[in-house]
Amino acid sequence: MDRRTFLSALLAAPCVSFAGRFSFCQEADKGPEWYRAALRSMTERRSPGIVLVGPIALEDQSTLGLGLWAAVDGKCTDAHEIFLTSAFICLTPDLAAQVGLRKPDEKANRILIDGDGRRLAADLVPLDVFAKPETFAVSFDAFLHGADLARLKERAARARKSLPEEARLAIELLDSENVESRDRAVGTLQKLSPDFFCVFALEHRTTASAEVRGRLKSILESQYQAAATDKVDGRLPYGTRLPEFKEGSCGGVREIPDPAPEDGGEMIRCGMARISDPDVKKLLRFLTK
Repeated sequence: MDRRTFLSALLAAPCVSFAGRFSFCQEADKGPEWYRAALRSMTERRSPGIVLVGPIALEDQSTLGLGLWAAVDGKCTDAHEIFLTSAFICLTPDLAAQVGLRKPDEKANRILIDGDGRRLAADLVPLDVFAKPETFAVSFDAFLHGADLARLKERAARARKSLPEEARLAIELLDSENVESRDRAVGTLQKLSPDFFCVFALEHRTTASAEVRGRLKSILESQYQAAATDKVDGRLPYGTRLPEFKEGSCGGVREIPDPAPEDGGEMIRCGMARISDPDVKKLLRFLTK
């Protein structure tokens, strides 16, 4: 084997290092198809991914699921931007180990990865971060974009290299004194692919113009609202599902287990895990395979 062949084989190996301490082998052929689809989407869009590893306790799973859905489907636009500018992926502890992202004894439950599944950062996020969409947004914004927006700046700089000239001009015209010029600029920017959302995200954080800030945030929010609420790659995070519910035999509403009982009989004993508040149905469950 000559030197060039050896180096090509070495570069193609799916083994990655993290923080110079551990070695994680990204098993490209392992894990569920939806996880591999998330990686492909990240590569195509040149976006990072946030992997959230769910808790083991059932009560904690419900708490996280409720808070995550509130962030996805609520009115906090800062939370929406997190989902719009990253691939949000939810994994059970077993799946996280299966795809090579986390060691079984590791405590980190929030991992930032690139399109190749390589770990860029990791930490332990407390459950109370999901209590409100606003606290979710603050915590995940800092994690995604890094200290002083370092990761966002680097990403936006790469994206700007392929930003169409008409889009560069449109960003400048967002602060035009002419209302029609501003409106045309918005129309131009709304047609751009998700590859450039990071440019908008950085610009509205750093501009001194309230007009530019407001219009860019409005563009991002309109893109988010246009996405389907029940599909991944839209608003729904990868690795999650919206559970189904039905009326119980003794009142209240009960969640249908996944998979559902084959006999179609009573799913939960009377009074057990009854859900009487309709709002409780608005939660996300993690896929287990």
